[in-house]
Amino acid sequence: MKWNEKQLADLYYVSKRFFAKDPERRSGGEYTAEMSVADFQRSLLGGLVAAATEEACKQLLRLANELPDERIWLRWRHMECLRAKRRVSWNPPPPQLVIELYARAEARFVEDEDDLLEIVRESLDRFQNKITSSVNPDAEVFWHWDGADTKTPQFPAP
Repeated sequence: MKWNEKQLADLYYVSKRFFAKDPERRSGGEYTAEMSVADFQRSLLGGLVAAATEEACKQLLRLANELPDERIWLRWRHMECLRAKRRVSWNPPPPQLVIELYARAEARFVEDEDDLLEIVRESLDRFQNKITSSVNPDAEVFWHWDGADTKTPQFPAP
């Protein structure tokens, strides 16, 4: 039987309700039932991290909220899950595209909304530098009027 992420998280939650403390481990000491339970609990979290899915990340956050004594540890495991999810889902660009991007310095590769936001920020920074580089910037930097009778601003082409 294959367990889904919610079932793994629920089992971890229930096991923590019954066995909340990690037992002390001493070198040369005997392996106790409590140690076995603690190892099992760690393997449940390891299974969630290894699943590397959106649902696994969501369940780790849920556990962090429901088990305040382990919040820091569970958020750490959530970050591991996010990194694993990104590793699994990353699709590298084809080599030809990388070569084309290298040849054109002004070209950008947009994979997601964060990349697009970065490009918009770069563009706004260039625009800000253009309008603040002189003491009195030209009004045409912002717009120009198309004819004397037209009151609608026409923005210049980039």
